[in-house]
Amino acid sequence: MKNLLQLLGVGAFGAAGWAAFLMTQDQGAPTVTTTTAVSGPAAAAETGAPAGLTIPRIAPRVALLPVGGPPSGAAGTALISGLPGYGRLAFLLPRQSRVTEAEARVVFTSEMPEGVNATLRISVNGQRRAEVMLPAGRDEREVTIPLAVQDLSRNALQLSFAITGVSTGALCGPHIGNALVTLQPGTRLDVLTARPISGTDDRFRAAGGIVTLAWPEDGTAQDGIGGGFGRPLADAEAAKLLDLAARAMREGMGLSFRPATGATEGAFLATTEELARMLAAPDPWRGGAQAPSWPLEIASGASGAALRSFTGSQSWRYAFSGADLPDDRMPGAIEYGLKLGPIATGDGRDIDGGGWLVSVTYNGHLIEAFNAGEGTLRRRAALPEGLTGQGNLLEISVGRGFGVDGACNDGPPLVAELLDDSVLLPGPAMPDGIDARLGRLLGTAPALEPDGTARLTLPEAQAAARLLADLPGFGIDGGSGTGGARLSVVRIIDLIESGQQHPEGWLYLRDGDGRALVRVDDAARTGQLADHAVGLLIRPAGAAPTPVGTAGPNAPPPAIGSGRAGDGAP
Repeated sequence: MKNLLQLLGVGAFGAAGWAAFLMTQDQGAPTVTTTTAVSGPAAAAETGAPAGLTIPRIAPRVALLPVGGPPSGAAGTALISGLPGYGRLAFLLPRQSRVTEAEARVVFTSEMPEGVNATLRISVNGQRRAEVMLPAGRDEREVTIPLAVQDLSRNALQLSFAITGVSTGALCGPHIGNALVTLQPGTRLDVLTARPISGTDDRFRAAGGIVTLAWPEDGTAQDGIGGGFGRPLADAEAAKLLDLAARAMREGMGLSFRPATGATEGAFLATTEELARMLAAPDPWRGGAQAPSWPLEIASGASGAALRSFTGSQSWRYAFSGADLPDDRMPGAIEYGLKLGPIATGDGRDIDGGGWLVSVTYNGHLIEAFNAGEGTLRRRAALPEGLTGQGNLLEISVGRGFGVDGACNDGPPLVAELLDDSVLLPGPAMPDGIDARLGRLLGTAPALEPDGTARLTLPEAQAAARLLADLPGFGIDGGSGTGGARLSVVRIIDLIESGQQHPEGWLYLRDGDGRALVRVDDAARTGQLADHAVGLLIRPAGAAPTPVGTAGPNAPPPAIGSGRAGDGAP
């Protein structure tokens, strides 16, 4: 998912306390409402309301999830750390069923060391709305922020977070310390709409731009997949579902498989017919995750506010997936701008090039580092081929380029800004060359063999769909063959334990470290195969198939869930 935005930073709030204060602004007139407790004597004491009363909430509610789904560590949206620390969540508002009233619900846990006074500041569309004082130790909070009419006048809304604070026990000054806030999955918008949310586009937006498809965990068909409950899911139906999911991923749509029951509140659990209509629409699904294009903006997606005030050093981090890059091209260069504030050594020394130290790293490798002075600078740096993988992290850091004598050399506060026109520029095609090799293996009419696909577990189905999405397209073999390459989803453990090999077959694999295309009979890479749950077996057109039930060194691997050699052979 491309539009997941993150942010992480600081500001001080010296007063210690356990209460959370909600500050809302209505035409410039702020009001303060406590949100730590919503009923009982504690609420009465903090709000001035009579004991036993409950602070009103919007009801009935419809939940809108953040772009990319509920906050999670896997997506990088859940953790806000540092002093300062920044974070951000975006929401897509329905376009047909307009929102008439809403409140933001922020559920989080905090972990604070002793001797640190910190505050979590929450802003709506850049306007400060709430500040919550964070107590020492571990704490759990829920903050509810009523949204103003002007907040709901656009098709999207952004919540941004900043941890600010000081340390009272640090030897070298108040700006040394750390804090951790973890946003919980209950974070969302609770809204009222002019009419029920029913259209696929609005349901897709309300779910954070994520489509959820039901996949049977126990091998029985679910409603919307096989036409009802209780009937075993046929391989042909499962293969069609994988094909549909792969097409959606190929178009850049966020998609995940889930059980038909127990889905996340607010999730868009689509039927196959609904998803097919979305993909066939002239304006594809019209959701929030539009396909990216070069150049890629890094300032808006970087982890942290563009403008930073700090001591010591600070970093802007931009994380992205290799699968989300446009045109299957890797970035070839970064072009960025920085506005650097005044900096002084304190002792009148001159630093060659200036007192700032600027560095750029990419996936743990230093790209460039140099000294700079006060003012605006613009740079372009090449990114070496071979560094880009499936998970990537670009980091731009700034700080003092000198030390100060003595135990404490924090220095005066500094200010710097990453300019909005900072971008990643495209480089050559995928450096691993796998796409070209896949194209040669697949030929013009590849076909997926359905055998065993209905017995895939839910995580295996998700992985299989991701593999199939990397292919330019394929058909589904109805049993007569297509004359093109034959594709099979195989469990790697079955392939290894069977001890059977097909010398003309290739396995396509992917994980967080990248993609691989491995010959099935390459014994030297057996260890690499063992790290994967499923792979895509590709038998090129013209490869001589082994008769069904025939064992031997040239027999194809067994079908998924089968213990017999040759099951699933064409």
